[in-house]
Amino acid sequence: MSWRDAPLYVEAHDLARWVLERAASWPPERDRLLAPPLAAAACDLVTEVALALTFPHSRARHLERADHAIVRVRTLLRLARDLALISAGGLRFAAGRLQVIGRMVGGWRKRVERRDRQEVDHNEIQGTGRQRREARDPRWQLLERGTERAVGVPEQERPEDSEREPGLPRVAPRRPEPAAGPVSPRPRAGPSPAVG
Repeated sequence: MSWRDAPLYVEAHDLARWVLERAASWPPERDRLLAPPLAAAACDLVTEVALALTFPHSRARHLERADHAIVRVRTLLRLARDLALISAGGLRFAAGRLQVIGRMVGGWRKRVERRDRQEVDHNEIQGTGRQRREARDPRWQLLERGTERAVGVPEQERPEDSEREPGLPRVAPRRPEPAAGPVSPRPRAGPSPAVG
């Protein structure tokens, strides 16, 4: 299927043709004020849809511009109705077509934005091997850089900068082994027995 057969393009093209035919039939004294911007907005709409279909790398930008053109066409058609240049039925027809086109453009924009977000997330994770390790374990980042102190070691046991030689990485000292010997039980909480 070619891009000219895409439903969004067909809808935008048919609406632009309808708008241009109506604007061409307006009386010349009123035509010069409203017809040029309306024709330009309708042509912008169909052109931006065609560009979005043709160039995937700039699709989001063209869809946003098409959305803006929809608003311009809708606003200018309402002005044309207020000036009695189109009938109420003509405005209802055009508003219905614009609503369909707006839904198609809005849905496509959401899908493009979601895909772009997924690609960014995927590219962040699928970087170099180091980036993959960091993505799996955030502690790797701390230990790999050597700029942070060891993770999980109490502050009093960490070596100070003045104690280590320059150029050596920061390494946490070993914890002292617990003293061997009998372990006394904890005193029980509660009332103490009466001594008599």
